[in-house]
Amino acid sequence: CIDTAAGQVSSTTGSVICQLDGPSLPVTHTGTFSARAIAGVDGVTIRGGSAGTDPANYIITASSGTATFMNNGQRSTIYTLSGLTIAGSVGSGIFGSQNSITRTSNVIYASGFTGQDVNMSFGAVLQTIGNTEIATGAHKIHYLATDAGRILDQSRVVTLTGTPTFATGYVVVRRGSNVSLDGTTYTGTATGVGCVVEGNSVLYLNAATLPVSTTCTVDTGAVVDPLLATAQYSNNNPEGFTTTATAAGTT
Repeated sequence: CIDTAAGQVSSTTGSVICQLDGPSLPVTHTGTFSARAIAGVDGVTIRGGSAGTDPANYIITASSGTATFMNNGQRSTIYTLSGLTIAGSVGSGIFGSQNSITRTSNVIYASGFTGQDVNMSFGAVLQTIGNTEIATGAHKIHYLATDAGRILDQSRVVTLTGTPTFATGYVVVRRGSNVSLDGTTYTGTATGVGCVVEGNSVLYLNAATLPVSTTCTVDTGAVVDPLLATAQYSNNNPEGFTTTATAAGTT
């Protein structure tokens, strides 16, 4: 569908829909989806089924390469993933770089990625425009933003099925990046590390909690803004953490 999208562009919206479908459910697409800029197309939606409301039965997965969905520098065409399970044994579920923009709505992140569910780097942006589910199992990192990457997951509901585990961190923010989880709420439970914030980065929570343990690391120069909810963290130091390092190499 991406390869023929230029011929499908709507004359009124400048957008196209790539619909994953099949004669029976579940439907699985194997192999990396690679975004590309398309002349005359400002938006491409990759959607599971006609409604995008049954993500468990529409699966994209990859066993080789960098990511299941790769958006490498497509600044002129915004890609939306809707009603899909994102699975695989590759480094990332969704990978964005070089100022690309990716949106998600009603997606499930399966476990099994060797790196992270989402990786935004070098100015790339991920924005959630619908709710999210995180499946049980080992998730090394859910959200990684690095090298001026941005992740906006605001005022959404994240459902945790089973008990997902985040060994490195539910959210990791590095090297001048920004993640906002303002207003997002969680159902279910998870274990592991809450957050890692490094290198002049910002994690904005607006007094929200994280869905995992109280363990976080915040380097000197990084910011959690504002202080986290007292129900989850103590406010006895500038970052609001008492259980972990408040500066690199110290406890």
